[in-house]
Amino acid sequence: MVADGFYEWRKADVLVVGNTHWPMIARAGRSLIMNPGSLGEPRTPANPYKRTYALLDTLTRRVEIRGVVQLF
Repeated sequence: MVADGFYEWRKADVLVVGNTHWPMIARAGRSLIMNPGSLGEPRTPANPYKRTYALLDTLTRRVEIRGVVQLF
């Protein structure tokens, strides 16, 4: 059984997701799907100290993942 609303994201212009803490930008049809990553608990395998965030231009739907490296 598919949860109610599971496929509703297909109607979205932009879908921002999280949970994995991995930065990601993808397109599915007309939808932009993005995960900004994490400033608090970075988990990017290639660079575990890189804290990431995203900048989204809502007019052009251009998204950019930015990051800072913080060593403890």
